[in-house]
Amino acid sequence: MPSKTSVCSLKPEAQARPGMPMCLQLWQADSSPRPLLLAGYEDGSVALWDVSSRKVCSRVACHTEPVMGLDFDSQEARGVSGSAEKTLAVWSLDEQQALQTLANNGHVSSI
Repeated sequence: MPSKTSVCSLKPEAQARPGMPMCLQLWQADSSPRPLLLAGYEDGSVALWDVSSRKVCSRVACHTEPVMGLDFDSQEARGVSGSAEKTLAVWSLDEQQALQTLANNGHVSSI
């Protein structure tokens, strides 16, 4: 963006204190015309944003340390995140756009 003009701001609810976003992934589901954004935060949570409405659809606490990276497979509706505590969490997205951790509270591996 040559103009460096902000086109959209996403701000968490007043009571939410996730800290800074550490990683992001933007995509658009085949079944929806609205863009969605996954964000990993300093508090160890992953949030799903509806960019058009600028609201959080769902948030899940995956880690006790900041989320340093995440990836999401929209075909399988499953994702993985890694944190500063050297663990991976696996989570899914259901039909109601709710994030849920999988397998042993989501912690599946230690690096």
